[in-house]
Amino acid sequence: MSIAQSHPEAADGRHSAGSVVTRAAVLARPGGVSLEYSRITRPWADQEMIELEPPGDPLCFVVTFPELVSESSLWCDGRHLVRQPCPPGSFSLYDFSHKWIAQVPNPLDSFHLWLPKNAFKELEQAHRISIVDNIHLDQTRDCRDEVMMHLAASLMPSLSAPHEVNRLFADHVFEAMRLHIALTYGGLPPHPPPRRGALTPLQERRVKERILDDLANDPSLAELASLCGLSVSHFARAFKQGTGAPPHRWLIRKRVERAQKLLVSSEGPISEIAQTCGFADQSHLTRVFTKAMGVSPGAWRRERRR
Repeated sequence: MSIAQSHPEAADGRHSAGSVVTRAAVLARPGGVSLEYSRITRPWADQEMIELEPPGDPLCFVVTFPELVSESSLWCDGRHLVRQPCPPGSFSLYDFSHKWIAQVPNPLDSFHLWLPKNAFKELEQAHRISIVDNIHLDQTRDCRDEVMMHLAASLMPSLSAPHEVNRLFADHVFEAMRLHIALTYGGLPPHPPPRRGALTPLQERRVKERILDDLANDPSLAELASLCGLSVSHFARAFKQGTGAPPHRWLIRKRVERAQKLLVSSEGPISEIAQTCGFADQSHLTRVFTKAMGVSPGAWRRERRR
């Protein structure tokens, strides 16, 4: 069975053996770098061989097993690797310049991150080292990585509702994953203490105007950083320093505020207001609005019209 050929992107699929696959491709970055991730579940035992094939060029493949203890056999370029059982939270990293085949007889529940090698290009150029060549993880031993497990968990909800994914949030998680892998497994030296300054008034105004002028669409962190002439990581820190919130949270707050104004000033249906403010649909607006305000949009509108 080939994972890469068994399901479409951004859709739920079912392998020939019955394993359920959910994949989302939600983040496209400059230079053709994109983040794809999936969850593969199979609630029963199966002896089928799984050939791990990346979508596109060779990638680093990251797997966490969040729930089930899993025993597996692994082959790299035809060489059998004796692998220890993987307890919940285990982390594996694969270099797809090699061919990988796995046999997982136990029930399976795994999170897969497909990370292009050129995702590390910016860091490699800045630090003048080859991160990809340095990445190494012993596949025969258990590795538990709490950071990757929690980052993966933060993306899980988007697999059930990919149309509701906040691009700035996915971008933020991608940056955290990329930096953590480079530091922990790729030999990237620890960063010097980051500059603490916020954006200049002009930079902050440009970014806020870009977001507010088009609330219905998600900008990328790279796009906003380019408005300020900063790297993505420096921009994210500086924006939070000045506004008290990372860009994706600030965007959500402004969408809710815009929805509040339209709920009072217009007679339009809530579904229409949701689209205008950048929410996927009325139910998406209702969930976010209720979490922020403590009441649903409909109840909030009725209260203000009494």
